[in-house]
This record gives sequence, C-alpha cells and structure tokens, in this order.
Amino acid sequence: MSPTTIRRKTVSSISGLKKRKVSPIQAGKSGGGHDKTNTWPERFQKITKPASLNCWTAFGSVREALRLKHYSIRTEQAYCDWTRRLILFHGKRHPLEMGAAEVTQFLTHLAAERDVAASTQNQALSALLFLYSTVLGKR
Repeated sequence: MSPTTIRRKTVSSISGLKKRKVSPIQAGKSGGGHDKTNTWPERFQKITKPASLNCWTAFGSVREALRLKHYSIRTEQAYCDWTRRLILFHGKRHPLEMGAAEVTQFLTHLAAERDVAASTQNQALSALLFLYSTVLGKR
C-alpha cells in the first residue's frame, strides 16, 4: 500500500445491521455519514435593506452578503472592519445616512493623516464599494 493511500476500516452503523467502509476521519463520528437534517440557516437567504438605521445591522448585512457570495473569511473580517471604521469615523452614523462625500472624506483621511499604503487604500475602497453597491443597493 502506498503512503498516500488512506486506510479504511469497517464501522458498523447505528442500527448495527449494516457495515460499510469509512475513512479514519469519519470513523470518530457516530454514523460516519452525512447528516441530512443540516440545512442552511434562514439568515443566508435573500438579503434585504435594514429596516432601522441601527449601525450594527450594517455589519450583519455585510457578513451575510459576503457569505452568500462565498467570499473568504479573511475578506469578510476585513470588509466588516472597514465598515466599522467608516461608521466610527463619522460619529456612529449609519451608512445609509452617508454618501459619496463622507466616503471620500474617510479615504482622504486614510491617505493624508493616517499615511496608509496604496494597497490599504484600495482595500478600504473595495470594502466600501461592496457595502454601498451590493449590501445597501446605492451607486
């Protein structure tokens, strides 16, 4: 047997009547199979605009939109962080209350006063474009 071959062992199912071959990873599970009762939570369905202007609903909406589009977890963390920074920079105002002028002011602050790199500015711009175009539906 080659070193890349996974050894399989026979594990009896819950009822004890059937025997099947499973990988060592699955052997630790009770049945070794797929749990078919597990479905996608409702929060991953269609995303709507937030009903109230609560700042924290913006984070949840961004997270849900990123997960629906299968973005990586690190992208999700970064985009939520840039959304949080924008909200805090403008005194905890909701993004729906802000427009292009506030976003430009925030990006200018990053470039002039915070002296961030060009790639960081691009990441912030991409995150805020995603927030306004995809999540909030603004142009």
